Amino acid sequence: MSTHRVAGRAFLAIPILALLAGSVQAQTTLKYKFKEGDKLNYAMEMTQKQTMNVQGMEVETVTTQSMDMSWVIKSLKGDKAQVTQTIERIRVKVDSPFAGFEYDSKDGKEPEGPIGMLVGPLFAAMAGAEFTVTMNEQGEISETKVSEKLMEAMKANPMMAQMGFSEDAIKNMLGQTGGSTLSKTAVKKGDTWNQKTELKMPPLGLMKVSNTYTYAGPETRDGVKVEKIDLKADMSIEPLPNAGQEIEIKIKSSESKGALYFDNTAGRLVETSMNSKTAMEITAMGNVIEMLQDQTISMKLVK
Repeated sequence: MSTHRVAGRAFLAIPILALLAGSVQAQTTLKYKFKEGDKLNYAMEMTQKQTMNVQGMEVETVTTQSMDMSWVIKSLKGDKAQVTQTIERIRVKVDSPFAGFEYDSKDGKEPEGPIGMLVGPLFAAMAGAEFTVTMNEQGEISETKVSEKLMEAMKANPMMAQMGFSEDAIKNMLGQTGGSTLSKTAVKKGDTWNQKTELKMPPLGLMKVSNTYTYAGPETRDGVKVEKIDLKADMSIEPLPNAGQEIEIKIKSSESKGALYFDNTAGRLVETSMNSKTAMEITAMGNVIEMLQDQTISMKLVK
């Protein structure tokens, strides 16, 4: 074989090797990093607008809620950490033609109005409540211990269960805000992975949520290099078998999408945002209620 042919093939191999090297370098392994004693503070904001059409009458309710939360890494065992999450402060405002109220756990005043008086004890129990979760490097939560104070407040008020508050619902909330599930394998831009959850919500039914995560690559946010992960969620509600439900909910349309921003160097979640638009039909006691719900939830690490 002539020298120039060998040299030519070697020359062609160089860019191919460079492309292969670039492909390897583009792989990113995402994982939480835990250090015993570390404390992280998060601020969560939620805005929800519900528009209901009841027998031709339109009723609009706007709810804003904010929570200040802290995470403390209590102990480590292998790739898992025991994390204590504490709700330091909770603020709620409901604007409704029938049952509006305001509540701030910092001032200690009970909310007014019929609904405010009903949920007031629950909010009071949530403020200062501690939850212990076991989380692995992918953010999966395997064990959750709910605050006894909060459990007692829910048991003391049977109406809470009818409004969707339960131990499973609280655990699900912690699962959603406690840590986002990361890919178990290295990813490159455009790669996706999934997470599915189910939650029994008597008397409403069985809620199924399917999350699809897509790695969008690195970017700089507030001066910090982070990894962006796009999120899309699909939700459905199915009747519980043999539940004899008096309330039937039909999801007519649902769209949920958002993004997560993960500091892979520090191994922590720095920000999330999610917007959900849902149209549903509720049948209760022979009445049909059309409801539109527009909800935005965000959570951000407080430096």
